[in-house]
Amino acid sequence: MILLFLILLLSHFIGDFIVQSKELIELKGKDDKICKIFNKGLFIHSIYHFGTSIILVFIFKQVNLVSLLAVVLVSVVHYGVDWLKTRGESSKWLDRKLPGTKNSTIFLLDQLLHIVSIYLILYMFNIVGNIKIIIEQLNIFLFATNLTMETEIKIISLLLITIILTNGSSYFIVAFLKDIAPKKSEENKQEAAASLENIIEDLPLHKFKGQVENTNVDMVFENSYQVSVESEKDNKVIQSVKVQYNKYRTSNSISTGKYIGILERILISLFIISNMYQGLLLIGAIKTLTRFKQFDDRDFAEYYLFGTLLSLVFGLLCGWCISRILT
Repeated sequence: MILLFLILLLSHFIGDFIVQSKELIELKGKDDKICKIFNKGLFIHSIYHFGTSIILVFIFKQVNLVSLLAVVLVSVVHYGVDWLKTRGESSKWLDRKLPGTKNSTIFLLDQLLHIVSIYLILYMFNIVGNIKIIIEQLNIFLFATNLTMETEIKIISLLLITIILTNGSSYFIVAFLKDIAPKKSEENKQEAAASLENIIEDLPLHKFKGQVENTNVDMVFENSYQVSVESEKDNKVIQSVKVQYNKYRTSNSISTGKYIGILERILISLFIISNMYQGLLLIGAIKTLTRFKQFDDRDFAEYYLFGTLLSLVFGLLCGWCISRILT
């Protein structure tokens, strides 16, 4: 019964990508002082998963003793997987055992563990077949000329793809961009502040110096400053400084970029479903115009390109899958 597998997968995506708030994520990172195994944030998160699963099981009329036991076990295992991940991150175990592990890699491994655990639990209850059957069904979906799907499976598949298209892909793209984000921002700030130490204190640079030292360097900042000191005797320049620094992306801009990216991927999918491929050029043109001046910075340009290409790939794949299901 692939239907129950899709139901629990949908519940997992809803719990991880829709109802999980920033506050809940922060709560998951806090250990219980009395019992190390218990984590309030993880418990609430698992309850969300359990409740969503029960609701979906009733909606799609899959209620029986075996399916209910499977739902309970999936929720317990979900808590366990998240607990191990949280403990590994908080104790720096991952950094020690796997130095250089990327945020995007951890994200993908976490999701893979959850999906595999759902499959293994259902397989243990003889609800789904072996992996060969899953691969065959996936092959049919991808390559069959005349694709036929049950209405329930169509609905759940469309919901799954929609979540991946919007919030799911956003989580991965943000994690990936954090991995490749330019690291020179803080160095630029420190170098600029250090260079000012040699300048005469009574120059009108103190205000700029404070700005450089206190700036949270995150977005492209195009202003440059130049101050020179002239000798009173011969009117020649004896000291000068020119400082230019860059900012890349603030937390606010990341949040804004997240929703822009969601809208972008939705539009890409709609263009794919409607066979209006010229719309992709329109999206590219609009994005380029809004960021044109910032492309002078090579690091930002590469950063921007990676994010755009990832968003494009998710939009194209999800659009193609939706089109395949609907037609």
